[in-house]
Amino acid sequence: MNIHITYIAWLLLVAAFGLWGAVVYVALSIQTQAQASATDVAQSQYQLDRVAYAQRISALAADTKDERQRLDSLVQSDLVSIVGIIEEAGKNARIKATVSDALPDASQRELPGGAPLQVVSFVVQAQGTFSDMIKLAGIFERLPLVSSIESIDLERATGGDPKVSLWHLTTRIRVMTTSISS
Repeated sequence: MNIHITYIAWLLLVAAFGLWGAVVYVALSIQTQAQASATDVAQSQYQLDRVAYAQRISALAADTKDERQRLDSLVQSDLVSIVGIIEEAGKNARIKATVSDALPDASQRELPGGAPLQVVSFVVQAQGTFSDMIKLAGIFERLPLVSSIESIDLERATGGDPKVSLWHLTTRIRVMTTSISS
């Protein structure tokens, strides 16, 4: 009878180990499925974020289409057109503004899908009354170009009629353009 109890004890011990093994196996399979599910959720969330990002970029591109076309039209002015715009600014100020030099800058920036962006400095000279020179400088600040004023030299002209005070203006204007041809 003692042997019979020993076999039952061994048999119960093996059954206990088997049950514990089954419990560990089920726990590991549940953990693996939870990790797989979490990975799937994260992957789908990532793809949803990518789609939402692409939609935001498309909406931004669509919203800025007019502004981009306007900017492109400003940058695509050729040198002759730019000189015409600058000299027309002088006519608006009731004086003659003359472009004496156009100096290309050494820096050049490549634009994606287009011609390189070149910077050209224009030296403009004009002569007139002080108020006309100030008006011309204000017009130069608002040219319909992608431009900036580098320098303005304003000096009183010597000689001439002492009753009429003439001033001489020399301005350097930097203009960005993608069209260097005339």
